Amino acid sequence: MQESDERRWSSLMVSAQGGNESDYRQLLEQLATVIQRFLRSRFGNHHFIEDCVQEALIAVHQARHTYDPQRPFRAWLFAIVRNKAIDTLRRQRTRENTVDQYRRDHEVLSQTGMQDRSRSELLEGELLGLLPEQHK
Repeated sequence: MQESDERRWSSLMVSAQGGNESDYRQLLEQLATVIQRFLRSRFGNHHFIEDCVQEALIAVHQARHTYDPQRPFRAWLFAIVRNKAIDTLRRQRTRENTVDQYRRDHEVLSQTGMQDRSRSELLEGELLGLLPEQHK
């Protein structure tokens, strides 16, 4: 099965590189299914999987000119998928860390009664005045 997929995908990509939009659409549809299965088998049914699939397909589109038909298509594809999965996981972790930090800060401000003071300082512009011009 993998060998026939390899040949089919390689053939579709070569045709797509030559400008065949129908073959390119067919390739992307097949790859979307394969990428999604691969990611779900590795990470489970997480909400970021769909984003990662889309990011991988965009990367395939942007890198399609780099595919060399003399080399294995599957290795080329999964190098892209692996890199996009890592990028997506990093963004996910950063987002979670930011939300966690916001919650901790909010909790501290709420517990110490500093929330009203901080809000009034912000409204008065004292805190805004401390920011560099590019961040205002």
